[in-house]
Amino acid sequence: MHCHRNQTSKPEQQEPDADTLAADSIRKRGRRVNWNGRRANETRKDAHAELEILQELYRQGRTEGRSLKMVVSGEKICPFCREDLPAAAEAAGFEEWTIFEELSGNTLYWKRGSDHFVELEGYPQ
Repeated sequence: MHCHRNQTSKPEQQEPDADTLAADSIRKRGRRVNWNGRRANETRKDAHAELEILQELYRQGRTEGRSLKMVVSGEKICPFCREDLPAAAEAAGFEEWTIFEELSGNTLYWKRGSDHFVELEGYPQ
């Protein structure tokens, strides 16, 4: 089980400026840089918790052909992650990804080949 609570609780990365699995997609879409000159989820340093967990599983060789189920609590998944995570999951080799968002009570579902999450009501079956 992997658990990240927020951006400041992440362990220090060996390569904070290394690209994430979503970086190519972020650049292709032409996302503008933030006030700090960076783009959310482009590098490991700027990766939100959901992406950081995916990155760690990928690093461990635990993504190819697999399904991932995740619960996000405390906050809703941000718009950047909703946009970036499908490309990262595709690059990691996942078959599907189900995220239950406790705050909204909704489930986000992604399947290989899709460029977006489908939002479903309630807890995943």
